[in-house]
Amino acid sequence: MRDVVGGVQHACPRSPLGTRALAAGVALLLLGALAPAAPAAGSAGSAGLVYLSTVPALAGVRLDVGGAVVTTGRYGRAAVHVADLDGIAKRVSLASARLNGRTTVALSHIDPAPHTTPHVSRLSIGLSVRSAVRLSVSTGRSGVPSSTVSALRLHSITGQVLTVHPRSGSEVTLAARRAMLQHGTLRVQAITWSVDRVTTTTGVAVTTKGPRFDPLGRSRWAVRLAPVAGRVQVVTLPATADVTFRLGGSTLTTNSHGVATTPVGDLNNVASKVDLLTPRAGRLDVSLLRVTKLPPGAVHQRRVLASLLVRRPVQLRFVDPAGKPVPSSRVSWVRLNGDGRAIRIPGRRLDRPVMLPAAAAEQVHSNWRTRAITYSVTTARVDGANAVFSGRQRFDPNRTGTWPVRLSVFRLSLTVRDSLFGRRTSSQVTVTLPDGTSRHLYAGTGRPIVLPALVRGIYRVDIGAAVIGSKNSVLVSRDGTADFRVVTMLDTLVIILVLAVLVVVLIAAGRAMASRNARQQAQESP
Repeated sequence: MRDVVGGVQHACPRSPLGTRALAAGVALLLLGALAPAAPAAGSAGSAGLVYLSTVPALAGVRLDVGGAVVTTGRYGRAAVHVADLDGIAKRVSLASARLNGRTTVALSHIDPAPHTTPHVSRLSIGLSVRSAVRLSVSTGRSGVPSSTVSALRLHSITGQVLTVHPRSGSEVTLAARRAMLQHGTLRVQAITWSVDRVTTTTGVAVTTKGPRFDPLGRSRWAVRLAPVAGRVQVVTLPATADVTFRLGGSTLTTNSHGVATTPVGDLNNVASKVDLLTPRAGRLDVSLLRVTKLPPGAVHQRRVLASLLVRRPVQLRFVDPAGKPVPSSRVSWVRLNGDGRAIRIPGRRLDRPVMLPAAAAEQVHSNWRTRAITYSVTTARVDGANAVFSGRQRFDPNRTGTWPVRLSVFRLSLTVRDSLFGRRTSSQVTVTLPDGTSRHLYAGTGRPIVLPALVRGIYRVDIGAAVIGSKNSVLVSRDGTADFRVVTMLDTLVIILVLAVLVVVLIAAGRAMASRNARQQAQESP
């Protein structure tokens, strides 16, 4: 039972022996006060009343105040009479650190108030409070079994971090309240906790849902798992704009820097969910080689690297050594060599751009980089012969989309003249190319026939108007002129006529000589 003496509560038993002891103590105090000696420590001159209040206000806190033990009541208040008030703040300690079955306290501050009343001291007792909490983990909406959770990282609003390994019936002691001295006054701060990281044995990412937890108010903390929502950033290498990806039910398109971002409801296994929606990216074609996780740049973010093979459109133009255009129809096919591969382009596709691999992502040790792909022209087939020197012409599709391929082709001028008069004559001319194909031309009396874009080789020329010398051959190795002298029908008639006249003349001359010889013989005979 508690009795009130002079406004101070004292825990006293009801027995007569206790009453007599109390009376004896009071008598001793009065005798000490009447003694002539100067007051000493513990004398009635420094005795007084101490009022206590805990921050936070907690009932049941047992305090030792200068040797007297007192327990706080409602609102965390108590009062106790001590024999000596001098330095009483330094003589306050906890009589027991345990408040109840799951809560403990510790002294953090003792703040004495200014003395305004004689023989009265007022103390504010700052406490640090810790409470034991029983943890339980449930699957919630995550679909992740609670048995796979190997660790929970708890984070308080005061910055405390604690990693616990939950198991059935596991218990953890958490800071719940603390007293802080602000502007000379003790104030209480409630310490609440949240789960900022969940570690699972399967490696999946999960989080928790629910408000922050107050250990002092609740003895059981039910942690409910939930999928981690956040943002996914897809980074392309090479950095390519207008690439469209599919991620779950969402689509995302890269910007001018080759980066795309989208929110997702579950950040687990994001890299395996990224797929290319279409191979078209503006004027380019792309292929997805690999998707790799990158370190996140922020909380609740996933970054993935999409390694690409990028193809660019390239238009082939053909020119002769003088830079004059050569029709693509003259080229049967072209072979390019790039990135260790040979690419054959048929002639029917040379009149429009062709898509060629221009850049690809590659991993060197642990670093990713872009590898530019360049090409050399190994073959340009014209009239059955190679019109380029293999490997001498190189092109980079990342620098230009038009390639002027210089062909080793030449111009040949053909003229046909009759042998007798040296005049140009009209005739059908058949030119057989090195690949065995023939071109039928007509040679007139005016300008010569000009054959453009001829590759090196021997060409057979058949002249239809020639009676003699119709079969000819010419070696083309540079620009040149071929002047063919042939015997035409007119030349033949002229030759025949000349020969006939010559025969007639010879016959007439023979006859004349024979007649003259006959006359001479007649004159000489007797």
